[in-house]
Formats: sequence, C-alpha cells, structure tokens
Amino acid sequence: MPLDNSAISPRNHTPLVRSKSVHRLNSTNTHATSIAQAALRFAKYHMRRGAGNLGAGHVNPVKSWTPCFSSENATLLDKVRQQTAKATNLSNLIRFIMKGGVGNCGEQSCLVYFYLNYLQDNPPVCYMVKLSPDDHTFVVLHQHPDEQGLFPKNFSDWDEDAVVIDAWAGICVAARHYPDIWRMTLDTMGAVGIELDTIVSKNNKEGTEEFKWLVANDPFWRQMLDVNEKYQLGKQPK
Repeated sequence: MPLDNSAISPRNHTPLVRSKSVHRLNSTNTHATSIAQAALRFAKYHMRRGAGNLGAGHVNPVKSWTPCFSSENATLLDKVRQQTAKATNLSNLIRFIMKGGVGNCGEQSCLVYFYLNYLQDNPPVCYMVKLSPDDHTFVVLHQHPDEQGLFPKNFSDWDEDAVVIDAWAGICVAARHYPDIWRMTLDTMGAVGIELDTIVSKNNKEGTEEFKWLVANDPFWRQMLDVNEKYQLGKQPK
C-alpha cells in the first residue's frame, strides 16, 4: 500500500544511537545482519518509554538502579492499543505506536517490520513470528515458514542465514544463537530485580486472561523459545 513515510523516516531525525543491548553474533549474511541491527535501533528509538509489561518490586527486593515504570506504561499501552485497534492501515498503526512511545513485543515488532518493508529500497524477506500457545512476537529475516505458516520448532534447524530481531528483548542475532542470548538476557534482567507481567492462563471462550508477576529469569520465560511452536503471525491456532 502507498505510504507517506516523510514524517517518520529516520532521515528526519538525529542519527540513531547504537544501542548497547544489540547483540552482534554474526550470521553468514552480513548484509542481513546490518539491516536487522538498523531495524532494531529504529524500533528502540521510537520506544522512548519502553515496554508496558516490565516492572520491579512485586516479587523480589529491587536493586537501587532497577527501573520501575510498569504501572504508568501499562496504562499508556492500553490507550495505545485502543487507538491501534481503530487503525485503517499500517501507516496509521505505526503512527499511533510512535506517538505513544510504549509497546510490548507485538508493538515493537510492528516497528521493526515497518522499517524493513517500507523504509528500505529493497525490502528483505522477513516475517513476524508468534509463539504459540505462549505469547511472544519477534521478526525474522531469511527464514520461510511452511504452507501452514509454521517455522521449525528447534532454532538449530533454522537457516544459517536467518537473523532474529527481538526488539522487546533488545536482541539482534543469528537465529541459531537466539535461545542462548534470550536466556542470558533474562538472567541479566532477573539479577537486578526486573519482573514481567505474564499471562499464566487463558479462557478463549470467555476471552479472559490471568496475569501474574514473574521474575524475568523464571523458568516460564527461560524455556519459552524451546517449548512453543513458532508460527507466522496471523496463522497460529486460535
């Protein structure tokens, strides 16, 4: 679809600061890795308030330097989602997310996907990937799903050129290394007392969800990439 990118192109902003959270384990496709890193920086630049499901102090004692902003961000994220639900096209969706400056894995992956597909002269092959049944979203370059939209469950079976961009976790890495970096990231978050507002149960018939605060390095999160199926967004089971 035709989009007016003039208001949101990185060319109209000050140069993006290279994030210290960007992991640079090279894949064999250095061009893909470079584009992926730029997409992650783009998403983080526009996520000035961070995620709405990170907090501290609900479960364990907090270190003095631990960020604690989840209550305010969660409220703002609800407003952003109310707006994005009314978006009629991708351009409006992205503008709502950027205006709010807060988002979890889904919103941040939308920014990555937008950068790769609409702000590049030669868009790379990329997909938004959804974990099922648990809830997490990221973007992958140079890895195709099968006809049912399913990706290999084990990341060691992904293409050696595939690159994962997990903007929520600040990870940009060769897909085969993603689970190891994911666990290292969660362990670091957990060590300083960061906790995640986690969906622990769903009732699809009633449309209800039960949330619980879990320390970031809880086994629920550490094993998430191993135990879940990986689907192209929109094709996962209901």
